[in-house]
Amino acid sequence: MDGRLLILCDELPKDYERYSVKDVYYLRSEIIDPDDNPDQLFVCWDAIIPQDRSFIEGCMHYATTYEQMPVDFRLRETGKIDGKHGNIKGSIQEDSYIHAYDRNIALIRSAVQKGEDASGEAMDLAVQYPMQATQQFLEDFSSMLNRNGIVRVLATHKHDVDNKVVQYRNALLEAWQNQDRFMRENASYVKLLNPMVYEDFGQVYVRALDEIMKIYSLPIFGEEQSEERRYV
Repeated sequence: MDGRLLILCDELPKDYERYSVKDVYYLRSEIIDPDDNPDQLFVCWDAIIPQDRSFIEGCMHYATTYEQMPVDFRLRETGKIDGKHGNIKGSIQEDSYIHAYDRNIALIRSAVQKGEDASGEAMDLAVQYPMQATQQFLEDFSSMLNRNGIVRVLATHKHDVDNKVVQYRNALLEAWQNQDRFMRENASYVKLLNPMVYEDFGQVYVRALDEIMKIYSLPIFGEEQSEERRYV
């Protein structure tokens, strides 16, 4: 089967001797460099779901209170990045939360321009925002998987990461898999593999090799879609 394995891990995003751990800049790219297109795509967790929740909590605050957002707030994302990309951080989840906020602000402005009940619209959107932002993330995650040709996702967690963080990550991925099939043309139909906890990254590397060999043994793309989905 043609397709890539996404491995989420707690290593810093940078180039290592035998592999490279990617950051959000790689995931945001619309064009994949053929020379940097590994079948096993190692990605830092913070590029997807950051441990530092301060930016996301800030989005929640401004989206539910409509207090004036500081001019520099959008530069306060917390996801770790590879140093070669500078010092402006970011993650898929943080992008999703700010995009959901921007969409709600646009809806309120539209209501004002049309002479509609903008205050009522604002109150409704404030209540809905947490669910909207989460749904936006789930859809953005599927889009990222499709853009990068991912067919399997392996979640790995370093042994010293707080258990609450691990539980949150796994729960959010499970929520994504439950929603993915209902995303119509945006659905990825990617399979979420059983997660693992590791002490040494070599354990992840060995597991990734095993999983990529399983991918190679699957039917190739181009067969009838129903057959393909039966295996994913």
